[in-house]
Amino acid sequence: MLIVLDTSVIIAQLLTRKKTYTNAIFDLAKSKKIELALSDETLYELKKSVSDLKIKNQVNYSSRIVAVFTAWYQYNSFIYKPHTTTTPKLLRDPKDNIFLQLAIASRATYLISVDKDLLILKSIGSTHIVTPKEFIIAEFPQLVRSK
Repeated sequence: MLIVLDTSVIIAQLLTRKKTYTNAIFDLAKSKKIELALSDETLYELKKSVSDLKIKNQVNYSSRIVAVFTAWYQYNSFIYKPHTTTTPKLLRDPKDNIFLQLAIASRATYLISVDKDLLILKSIGSTHIVTPKEFIIAEFPQLVRSK
């Protein structure tokens, strides 16, 4: 199963020390139970976002953790080259179109996000757009504990 992760999910994970549904997603990726899709544009967006001063000033920010994670993420993802002209401009925030383009190009089963502009769409093509919690509940309910 191939998934696309929105930058909002990754940043939230990098800034927390708690066990979350996103932890479970990365554990699934590390154990090869799911695969991650990435594009040059989404990787650039991640790198740009984690270097933003607002992010760097967060209490739990660690440049070492960000660097290690970014390298792991890039190495362990399948890289796709989306056609930017094939995605309808459906979003209030045009910067989010790169995730829709990647979802279409990769034929991902899920686009996982906490961004309301993406979540309101529910799907694009055959890709379901869900939160980390909705993904885990739908696909790996055995991992759900009372949280």
